[in-house]
Amino acid sequence: MNWKDKRVLVTGCSGVIGRHLVKYLVEKEAFVRGVDLAAYPFDINSRRFELLQKDLLYLNPLEILKFEPEVVFHLAAAFERTEEQIEFWQNNYTNNVQTGHQLVDLFRYCNSVIKMVFASSYLVYDAKTYTFSKKQSSPVLLKETSPNAPRNLTGAAKYYTEQEIRFFYTNLKRRFQFVNARIFRVYGRGSNDIISKWVRACIKGDTLTLYNKENSFDYINSIDVAAALLRLAESDYTGAVNVGYGDSIAVSKVIDILTGLVANIKVEDKGKIIDFEQSGADISLLKEITGWSPEIDIKSGIEDTVEYERTK
Repeated sequence: MNWKDKRVLVTGCSGVIGRHLVKYLVEKEAFVRGVDLAAYPFDINSRRFELLQKDLLYLNPLEILKFEPEVVFHLAAAFERTEEQIEFWQNNYTNNVQTGHQLVDLFRYCNSVIKMVFASSYLVYDAKTYTFSKKQSSPVLLKETSPNAPRNLTGAAKYYTEQEIRFFYTNLKRRFQFVNARIFRVYGRGSNDIISKWVRACIKGDTLTLYNKENSFDYINSIDVAAALLRLAESDYTGAVNVGYGDSIAVSKVIDILTGLVANIKVEDKGKIIDFEQSGADISLLKEITGWSPEIDIKSGIEDTVEYERTK
């Protein structure tokens, strides 16, 4: 895809993924309209980027329809990384289910859209396939064909939006391509992910409380996620695709990396209190579609996050 002068809508443009995606698109000379409640954190002095600092749910549809976007990246979402609390219930419905529905509904009237990339999540997969009462010898690398059974409200909302997108793709007379990017554990500069929280705590001298340090996850840097979404938009593929680093890293290894970067880390190990999670992404399809692989390994990514947090 030639991005020059393409009209691109990016929801959640000020978030940890969106901010990098916008930079990539502007560099490629696209016209970008971003929507986010937060201010865009980078200085982009370009007529090719316009920020609508508004709530997507209450945005006047004409502000999208008159822009006539050709490509849509839907990144806006609400997350609760720890166990979801009752207070998150309404937040999830409003900012995940309703906003996704409203945006997809515009496809009935927005004939300009040729591609949509939705930031979904690995939480749509059945947790029974990658959680265990005893630590396993190796993690489970989830495939796009792995069973779906969302494990929480966030996963259920992501899966519902996936189905709405597929429904419109199937039933609209005017076809468009879509990618449901099932993203694994994102981290990076300016994020509120668990790695960034640990980095901030270590720098402040706070004690890190660990549970199930043998748990292992697929951590992917936000810069790599933005690069992956861009390449998926450029592809001719339609359907679900895993977006991860392609490896599963134990929590204990993350702590070891932090220990080598920040002096005098204090850790309180609470041991195992829930089932082990040992999950990772099989990214064979991502590689096949894009001819690209994530470039930022976990050590380099954590080093960059520590450097960033030290300057704040």
